[in-house]
Amino acid sequence: MDLTAPLLFLLKLTTLLVVLGATLWWVLARRGGHRRARAAFGSILLTVTATLVALGAAEAITRYAYRGVITTGDDRSYFSHRWMRTDVGPLNRMGFRERNFNLTPAPGVYRIAVIGDSFTWGQGIRDDQRLTNLLQAQLDTHGARFQVLNFAQPGAQTDDEVRILRESALKAHPDYILLQWFINDPEGHNFSGRPWTYRLLPSDVLNSYLYSHSAFYFLVDQQWNLLQQKLGMGAGYSYDQYMVRRFRDPNGKDSVAAQRELERFLDICRRHGVPVGIILFPELTSNLLHGYPLGFLMDRVLALCRARGIPCVDLRPVYAGRPPAELHVDRFDGHPSALANRLAERAVYAAFAPDWTRLAQHPTLTSPASASGVRGSALHSAVQ
Repeated sequence: MDLTAPLLFLLKLTTLLVVLGATLWWVLARRGGHRRARAAFGSILLTVTATLVALGAAEAITRYAYRGVITTGDDRSYFSHRWMRTDVGPLNRMGFRERNFNLTPAPGVYRIAVIGDSFTWGQGIRDDQRLTNLLQAQLDTHGARFQVLNFAQPGAQTDDEVRILRESALKAHPDYILLQWFINDPEGHNFSGRPWTYRLLPSDVLNSYLYSHSAFYFLVDQQWNLLQQKLGMGAGYSYDQYMVRRFRDPNGKDSVAAQRELERFLDICRRHGVPVGIILFPELTSNLLHGYPLGFLMDRVLALCRARGIPCVDLRPVYAGRPPAELHVDRFDGHPSALANRLAERAVYAAFAPDWTRLAQHPTLTSPASASGVRGSALHSAVQ
């Protein structure tokens, strides 16, 4: 962790406090004499000390009361940092949360590379609870030799996944590539229109430091953001409203750019002769089948899958009807829970495993897709 910014902030804060303290002492001494200055200064010091003790107690109580919280929706909070220190092991040589492996598969091994974001990476869950590990365990029961490799990166957008595909996944000589897609993938790295709220404190450095080191500050910040939403402060619109406004028009420049980036991923797979499938994750909310405001984004990907003959698993029906609390890691983190990953694994396994097993047991077999330069896959249209 780079401590330069926090240390610089503390140096500035200390300097400011010294200057303010000296100025206050001078003013008090000048107006009331040294005796009154000492008394007033002592009262101020007592107040500051009591405040710090109260904040320390609040922090201790918060950490104890919320000890069951695993992570939060981002990786910057105190809870997420704590989880990553205690539950996430070292990354492999390529920088992924995956075991080390030889770039060249052993003879007879059917290698599946899964590329995605924090949903596939496994935010808030153990390695063995992730989609990729569950797929590995199920495929191992077939007797054929499979290797499912996790190439996920938290926060990855489609352009990041193109880079991971080129720079990492293809170097591992996969027999199949699975792309995990989420509804924020079309954004790319232009987040300028996202909903915003006023900061709790006027310093970026102090906000960032306290957010990542204090459970109490995280909770206060959450309540501050909720209050702003209720009062219509800040941006005044939700994330879903922002996405609808930005991508509603399929011919708009942002929609076209997002489609082009996804097609670039698929084209690279085709040029390298590696079959590809897509797993579509929705937001884990309660209205996935009827009235889901961002469903049109998933429908566009499904249409692309049908047009290209690419297998595509839509997880909306899988999660529909399930209470969101069951599907979330915890109350502060909407990432897929262990249960949500098991449900996804069953759907993905049912859609892809028959083809993988056939090709792993008979590697000389080809499919209609092979004739167009794509190796191996006999799966047909989108699975919905």
